[in-house]
Amino acid sequence: MLDKGWRQADLARQAGIPRNAVSVYIRAASLPTPANLEKLAKALDVKPEQLLPNYTESAIERDNPELEFRVSPADPSKAWLRINRLVHTSTAIKIFSLLDADDANKIPD
Repeated sequence: MLDKGWRQADLARQAGIPRNAVSVYIRAASLPTPANLEKLAKALDVKPEQLLPNYTESAIERDNPELEFRVSPADPSKAWLRINRLVHTSTAIKIFSLLDADDANKIPD
């Protein structure tokens, strides 16, 4: 935008999106929708990946939160659990309580 000498209003006009949306994106208050990212990239004559290099990965995480469960090869009675998902605070507290109870039940080696 700066290389072209454009103001936010100019970019918005060229991309066909509201000026306040451009302002929100520039302030990093929100990410553009995939459609708006395409419009911005086209207006700026760049690829979407140049504007937001990690956008695809973050979109995948939003659409498919990471949930991984692997049984330990060394001890099949135990498993590794990895969760990257937005949940209600009450659910998170329950999960932490379960993990804390599981830790309390561990027998020292």
